[in-house]
Amino acid sequence: VLDEEEVLRALLLAATEWQERVDALSDNPADNSERDYLVLGEELATEARSFAVRTAGLVLLEKRIEKALQLEARLEEFYLGAKTNTVKLVAALVRDAKRINLPSIQARKLWKFHKELELWVDRANIA
Repeated sequence: VLDEEEVLRALLLAATEWQERVDALSDNPADNSERDYLVLGEELATEARSFAVRTAGLVLLEKRIEKALQLEARLEEFYLGAKTNTVKLVAALVRDAKRINLPSIQARKLWKFHKELELWVDRANIA
């Protein structure tokens, strides 16, 4: 019984440390680093799948990753110009990226583009 208790404590400790890293990932994506948080999230999810239990944090992270991958597909369409690109489309993509809070490098490029776009719209409104 004591051996099982030690194993369970070790699993709990590993899951707790993992959850702390996921929380840190959620807190920092707005920084200006060029880290690809989508890749980091996928690595954390892969690590958590090796646990003996499926944590609630893993389920939430997998949902965020799925939404981020869907956003990546939309960003590819945007960059290829498959649809008419408008200010509203860019704003919607940025809003979705910030809501998911797991930005990839492409999402960061879109944020920078959106800031420049807003400056130009503001200049046009003043003129």
